[in-house]
Amino acid sequence: MACHRRKSAAECRAYAKWRVDMLAERHAGALRRSIGLTRIVEGSALPEVEARWATTTIEIASTDTASAAIEASRRGERVCLLDFASYLSPGGGFLSGAQAQEEALCAHSSLYPALDARWDDFYEPNRSDHNDDLYYDRGLYVPDVLLFSGDEDVAAKVDVAVVAAPFKGRAMMTWGVSEQICDRVMGERARFAMDLMATASDEPVQTAITGALGCGAFRNDPKVASEAFLSWLEEHPGAFERVVFAIPGGSNLAAFEEAFAGVTSVPTRTSPSD
Repeated sequence: MACHRRKSAAECRAYAKWRVDMLAERHAGALRRSIGLTRIVEGSALPEVEARWATTTIEIASTDTASAAIEASRRGERVCLLDFASYLSPGGGFLSGAQAQEEALCAHSSLYPALDARWDDFYEPNRSDHNDDLYYDRGLYVPDVLLFSGDEDVAAKVDVAVVAAPFKGRAMMTWGVSEQICDRVMGERARFAMDLMATASDEPVQTAITGALGCGAFRNDPKVASEAFLSWLEEHPGAFERVVFAIPGGSNLAAFEEAFAGVTSVPTRTSPSD
């Protein structure tokens, strides 16, 4: 029954409804916990990133973010996964059958109810001020999200950082924002996403799972995104033990492979904090 890109929008809509109903029926306790722990995080409120590991290993993987997170969790790693989010709607087009990264993540996890619970204090204010579709450094941190292998088998429990990239295509076409400004904001948003994953949890995150944030329907340049991620990692060695850029093929994968060519790890310059 699992929804994937070979399925029609109607089939994915039906699957989304099934997933939401199934979660409410079989995982109510886990949902309450995750929803209760979810919090809004503003960029200005994040603490300083600490070096917690001697070396950060960097991997570029031709896979999706959920699969990479499940693999890392099975290795015993504490994982935070980045949701390439809609700034305006919980789960983006999940309920309507869309199939981008956030929608696929909602289809195969317990994330959607935690997002839907934040209409009043997150999505409604975002809709009131979307900053010409550039959005802001404003996200959610959702702990203890269940990831499913297939339809019903719980394969992992991970934290999810919810961050929206600027919608470059709409910002330029609708609001006349320059490409230069869009690219600058994209770089800043990638850095915010990494800051959020590195600092928002009470317990250190060992493995961060991210990818080509904003480089699909939002039309951001993967070269800009990949270079911003690389710059952040070079400036914050040891923030994670491992970072995986999970990108399922295509030109985005090629751009990240080029940006990270020869870069497989970033050692700390001083001893990591205890």
